[in-house]
Amino acid sequence: MNWQNFRHHGESSETAFEAFVTLLFEGWCRRIHPDKVRDIRALDGRGGDGGVEAFAVLQDGTEIGLQAKWFQGKFDHSRAEKVLKSFRQACTRHPKLVRYIVCLPGDLKDSKKAAQGQKSERDHWDELIATAKKEQPGVSVEYWGDNELTRMLAEHDDGSMRGYWFDEHAVKPADLAAKCRAIIKANFAGRYLPDLHQHGRLDGVLALLLGDIDARAVQLGRLERMQSAITRALEEVQRLIRLPDEEVQDATLQKTAAECIASLQKTLALSNWLNLT
Repeated sequence: MNWQNFRHHGESSETAFEAFVTLLFEGWCRRIHPDKVRDIRALDGRGGDGGVEAFAVLQDGTEIGLQAKWFQGKFDHSRAEKVLKSFRQACTRHPKLVRYIVCLPGDLKDSKKAAQGQKSERDHWDELIATAKKEQPGVSVEYWGDNELTRMLAEHDDGSMRGYWFDEHAVKPADLAAKCRAIIKANFAGRYLPDLHQHGRLDGVLALLLGDIDARAVQLGRLERMQSAITRALEEVQRLIRLPDEEVQDATLQKTAAECIASLQKTLALSNWLNLT
């Protein structure tokens, strides 16, 4: 996400960010827990938010809390302590809290300098998680950064939220369809005359490949006529070998007739299979 383009709409960066992630949080709750959410409440942080910007109350009474921190720059020990302070406040004010989501404008970095004894942003976060788990083992804490917020924005938004908060307008399917219709009308309307169109062999092939009902009916009609012809030929050969004439009872002729009957029966079975498909 390009936070340089983040629009505040007259509010402070912190307030705008809280409003933005609260909207995503509400959509996420209703999408992930469609039958479990009893209520979703957003709080006004100017009077003290009690460690959460918003929280969802599930049907069993448990709660999911959301905390947003407009941290610009490195996530260090002091900022981890601020998150931990909010977490403690949330657990005190919301004793039925089972999940605590922390939103920051950025993804945690795992610096290569950690090998030299310097803690990375990920190290500070892991220490925060360890402390939170020790103090409140029944509450899970998770991080929502750029990656998670971008994914949720793509799933939840039809383009309007991105346009409102980042002044970026995504291409909607309806807009694309309208553009295609305009291009067709401008470039092809005067060149295609339905009255002059001729149906040739290619039309039939395409119609059959695309599953056109009328084209399939024509093919099935041809198949039925072929089946009738094969059935009549089979009946004639079977009737012929039953004749008492000596010429008909010739061994060579009988063998040829038997081979013919077998071939006709296989062909008829194949045509029946084609008719079913």
